Amino acid sequence: MRRHGALILPLACLFGLAGAPVCAADADTSNEPPPAPVETLPFGELRTWSNGIDSARIPAESQALREPGNRALVPPRVDRSPWQARLSAALEADDNLLLAIDHRRKGAAMIVSPGLNWKQESARHRIEMDASAELLHGVQGDYDAKRVDASTVQASAAFRSSETTTVNYLGTLLRSHDPMGNTPAAPVPGGTPDQRFAASYQRHELDAGWRTGPRTHLAARWVGTWANSRAPDYVGTQGSDVELGAHWRYDALLRLGVLLRERRADFEGRPDARYGAAWLEAERQWSATLISRAAVGTAHGHGPAMTVWRASLTQTCAIGQWDIALERDVTAPAGLGRLYELRGARIGAALRVGGRGRLEVALVGAEYRPIGIDPGGFGPVRTLRPRITGTLPLDARTWLALRYQGIADRVVDTSVQRRGNRLLVTLSRTI
Repeated sequence: MRRHGALILPLACLFGLAGAPVCAADADTSNEPPPAPVETLPFGELRTWSNGIDSARIPAESQALREPGNRALVPPRVDRSPWQARLSAALEADDNLLLAIDHRRKGAAMIVSPGLNWKQESARHRIEMDASAELLHGVQGDYDAKRVDASTVQASAAFRSSETTTVNYLGTLLRSHDPMGNTPAAPVPGGTPDQRFAASYQRHELDAGWRTGPRTHLAARWVGTWANSRAPDYVGTQGSDVELGAHWRYDALLRLGVLLRERRADFEGRPDARYGAAWLEAERQWSATLISRAAVGTAHGHGPAMTVWRASLTQTCAIGQWDIALERDVTAPAGLGRLYELRGARIGAALRVGGRGRLEVALVGAEYRPIGIDPGGFGPVRTLRPRITGTLPLDARTWLALRYQGIADRVVDTSVQRRGNRLLVTLSRTI
């Protein structure tokens, strides 16, 4: 599970949740019948309602929204201009702002979020930058304040230097007082039970791919993360992954691969740790709408050797898709200051509703088991995070979103818990 870092959904943040590139005209074509799917698709690309036509012709109402931070939403582009501004307004209700069982405090707030997106592309490259801020005006609980509650900057780039070589970059900078949503935080972060602390997070991903033949593909990837907070018990964390992989098309429906990964975690004031892993991978495309992926490997490092694995199954249909994923891996949750064995499961679905609307549902559960001995640390931590998002385009420039985010974390065999539920209603419009 690549550590989605957060997985819960409120009911209120909309207009812009996913962010596909080019948009369409203001004409409403969402009621037109889905285009006929193409007969031949590249390996790994599943048949959907939309891939029978050029992506540039897909109406904005049919594109998903991107969520780069906790509440910010990036809508699809509707103009040819490289600049696109937006403004979102959200009503948020939270039944446990501090996520503390014995210090429950409800809160409600009005959040205004301006944003600016810039994009430039050609036949061989695409560069995009996006920035947003969340201006909070609280009316209850810890939200009795006026402040910049969060800010997010995201950048992405894709370059194709030749028909066989590609380079991609994705970077995210996030600062937030919000422990919910997509903020990558520890399963049970430190801090006092009566106060919220701002946390800063950044993630950079750079990968390159080479197609060395009609059936062979080589890849290299680096991922770096930094996380810090003023919370008293929070341990600043820096992570770095280096991966080298090779994939070979055995036949039209099966692809095999090898992956080597070095994972390193640096903790503030504590010993660093690292784990190397070697994986064997396989992808099987059972039909134009069903694909399975699996990988198994062994990991060695600052702790006992262990078998690591992951498996997923994805199927598309006329109105959307569903997927399920399982994994066991080594991870370094931000803020806890040590490595953990992660055992995780996720099930989710994304569906088109009524021709224009979109419904996304996900349930993520995980258990984090400490690696090594730390008398002063937590024991195993279990997390459960449901997420529901509904989006509805009111026109090509205006979106309404309803979101629910839930969180239920606990340390096994102790009374340490975090629980909370949040609803968000967001109206967003591009300018």
